Formats: sequence, structure tokens, C-alpha cells
Amino acid sequence: MVNSTRFDFRSFAKTRRALLSAFLLLFCAFSNSAHATSELDRKYALESVGLLRSLDNVDGLFADYVASAYRDYFSRQSRFKLQDLSKADDVLARAKLPYGKIIYDREILSQLARATRAESIIRTAIQKEGKQYRFTLEWLLSPQMELLSSDRFVLQESSEKGGKETLQTEESGALGLGDLRGSLDQALDRMISKVPFVAQVTGRDNQSVTIDIGANADIKRGDTLLIATLDEVKKHPLLKSVVDWRLSSVGRVEIEEADERIAFGKVIEEEPGRKIGRYQKVVQIMPLPVGPAARSAARPAAEEEALDEPPRLGWISGGLGAGSFTRQLSSESSGLSGTGLFLIPRADLQLWLNREWFTEFGFGYGFSSYSQNDLATGAATAAGSVSASMSAWRFNLGYSYLVNGNFFGPKGWVRMGYQSATYTFPVSVTEQTTPIGFKAFFFGVGGDLPIRSNWSATLNLDFGLLPSAAETTNVSGSVNSSSQVSFFMGALYRYAPKIAIRGGLEITANNAEFQDGATLSQKTVTFAPSLIYYF
Repeated sequence: MVNSTRFDFRSFAKTRRALLSAFLLLFCAFSNSAHATSELDRKYALESVGLLRSLDNVDGLFADYVASAYRDYFSRQSRFKLQDLSKADDVLARAKLPYGKIIYDREILSQLARATRAESIIRTAIQKEGKQYRFTLEWLLSPQMELLSSDRFVLQESSEKGGKETLQTEESGALGLGDLRGSLDQALDRMISKVPFVAQVTGRDNQSVTIDIGANADIKRGDTLLIATLDEVKKHPLLKSVVDWRLSSVGRVEIEEADERIAFGKVIEEEPGRKIGRYQKVVQIMPLPVGPAARSAARPAAEEEALDEPPRLGWISGGLGAGSFTRQLSSESSGLSGTGLFLIPRADLQLWLNREWFTEFGFGYGFSSYSQNDLATGAATAAGSVSASMSAWRFNLGYSYLVNGNFFGPKGWVRMGYQSATYTFPVSVTEQTTPIGFKAFFFGVGGDLPIRSNWSATLNLDFGLLPSAAETTNVSGSVNSSSQVSFFMGALYRYAPKIAIRGGLEITANNAEFQDGATLSQKTVTFAPSLIYYF
């Protein structure tokens, strides 16, 4: 007797559904996803890109041409900073491993990206198949070399002499005739557009923001940008490629000015409980409507437009410093020392020659009620209290380095100029006081670091080069050498788009050594608040 087995289709269907459900649960459990934080926006800043030498199976025929086409493409935009990988390409080409294996090794590419400070890398492979050339472009994020997006196209050799190449893509079909450079440009456009944001916020100051694209991306005054933040980025658990982007709206920005490579705008709307900030993404550009009615509706009142317009020329400031003045004159046989309250009204002007270069002029006139004591006995001198004054001015040329290209962001500067300070005392041989002037070329370094939305910390150090000093009436003798140095440490608060308040501690020291061996030391320590107006 032969036993027969009856196939149970219902049991099979249930088993199949159970296995499918288990697989989906396992996929969800092990799939990588990142959730909304400011760090997620920062991670996907994509500010720099490196270009790997292309790989092909025709003895590197395309390498130089592809590299030239890519460099030309990225030179026409400002969103990405192009990192030079040419030296690394030479090292990789001489490596023992085949180049075709090296550029697909995540660990090697991660080390290369860190060494060249490239946040992302573009990898290109070209495969010749008969009369076809199959191009594959891949955009990888450092350091795990996640695949952000890719694009493929096929270039067909022309069958006619002198004919043009026919370009086709696997995704969108025929694109018509074009040369290789145009084909690569279109492929880069398609690949970059698969990442669902076109730019990002590079800085914010009060209601003003900067964007990392400008007129070169057809941004114009009056355009509206939709700003969003990354909520989640899902990645394939095995392929390490981004499979989904999820963003949520934060607000809107209206463009006020667009330079060639950067745009300035103002916040016009924010979602409840949310604030537009650095690294957030521009997901849509809404051009200013055309037509008389639209232009009339978009034109603000003249006084509001003048108030909201970003500063273009520079700033002027005025303030009153209050603190102490200290003077000490000592020699081998005697010495006098004194101190007094010191007040100094001052004004400063800075003019911007362009985004980096600037020139400054400053003037101050201070006065002090000054009294001296004998260093040996500690007794007050016969003159008692003496009125003293100080006048100072300076002029300099400077250069600012914008750390991240953002005018309102962290920056450092260097400056060089000429300064003069004259201290006026009553002429007295017994008190050993007389007017004295200090002059010098000077060199200064400083920086500004934003610490919150409207606050920033400021440091500055100036020291004299080739300093000189001279008494108006010769009391202590000729000056052999002198030195001048000043230091400022403080904070700045932006009260309005064109108004800021700055305050901090300023120390200025002037020293002189006379021919007879006597030394003079004069120092002012002041708290110097000032009001700044940008124009």
C-alpha cells in the first residue's frame, strides 16, 4: 500500500504570511534611522565634497576629462566647498591593491575623507560595453560612506563620422544629443536633486539669516525660502544607503539681498515652538511673483524697508569708559606712584571695503583726578591731587576671516595701523610730571564668537611695532625705548538688526625707559560700554 500526502494550501498560506511578517519586523528592528535633533541637521550639512579619480576599463581614458568637468561644475556654485583629493589619488594609484577595490573599500575611503576634511565624496565608475559607455555616479557621506544618492546614464558611440553622441538615462529615457561634459553636468544635477534640500542656513543674527547659495542659483530679492529640519533619515541595514528623508517645516525666510555666492534674508514666519537656526535646510524656493499688483503688495513702507535692510557700509559707535589710571616713575634713587579715577568718552568708525577687508578710525579723550605718593615713604606728595588728561587716536586696515563663510558667524581678524596717545600733566620737576606722547605702528589680532542667538564674545589684542615716546618738556630726559599694548575682552548683544550694545574690560599699558635709567609705567583699566549703529 502506498501512502499519499495531501498538500495543505491553507497551512502553507499561513506559514508564508507568518514568515513575511517576521521578515518585515526584523527589517524594521535592524534598519538604521536617525531622528530629529539639531545634530542631525549638522551631520547632513554636506558643506564640502571631494572628487575621487574616476574608474574605467579603458586604461583611465576618462579620468582627466571627468575631473575637469566636475571641477568646472562645482566652481559655478557656492553650496559645496570642493576639497582637493589629487594628492590622495596619486597615493591610491600607487597602492598595492587594485584601484577598483580601493574606491569601494569603506574603511579606506573613510580615512581619506578624514585626512582631506571632505564631508562627502563622489565616486564615478565607467564601464565600456561594446559601443556603449555606462556611467555610474555615487555620492557618499563620510565617515561611514553612506550612499546619499546615485545616478546612471549610458553614452552611445556615434555611428557616423563627425556625428554627436546620443545620451540616454536609465531613469528618464532619451535626453537628446550632447557632449560628455553636458552629460556629466546633468547627471550631477539629478544626483544632487535626489537629496531633498537645495541649500541650508549658515547663520542667524536676530531676525537676519544667511543662506549658502546666492545669485548663482537664481536667488533674487523678494524670493521666499521654506525652511525645514531633518526629523529622520532612514538607511538600509545592509547596503548602508539612505532610503528615506523626513523633514518638517520650521518657517519661512524672505530674501533681502543676494550676492553671487551668498544670500541675506529675514525671518518672516516660524512654526509655533520652533526657531530657524543654522544647518536647517532650504526645501523650496518660491520666486517673487511678477506683475504690478504683486510688486505693489510686496513693496514695504519706505521706513520699514530702511529699518530692515541689512547693513552694507559699516558701523559707528560711541560710549563712555570708566575705570582707573595708574602711573609709576622710578629710578635708582627715588620713585613716585599714583592712581586716580579715569573717564574716557570715545568714538569708533568701521567701514567695510568688502566682505573681508575693512578700515577703522577711533578717537578718545579721557581725564583723571590724579594724586601721587613717594614709593620710599608712602607719603603723599606736596601737590596733592593733580588733574591729568589723555587723548588718543588710531587708524588701521584689517582683514576678517569668516570661519564658515557666514558674515554673522564666528570670525577672526588681523589689523595693522598707526596709533598715538598723549598724556597731559602739569609740568613739575618736584612731582616729576610732564606731558608725554606715545606713538607706534601697531598690529592686532582678535575674534568674535557667537554664544547664543543675539550674544557673542569678543577678544582683541594690539601691540606696538617700532614704538616711540617723547616728553613735551624734558623732565626725565630722553627716552631710550618704549612699549605699547592694549587688550579688550567683552560681549556684544544685538538689540535690533542695526543696533548693538557692546561692553567689556579694556586694558591699555604704555611704558618708557629713559636715558638716565628711570622707568615710566602708565596703565588704564576701564569698563567700556558702547552703543553701535550699523549702516
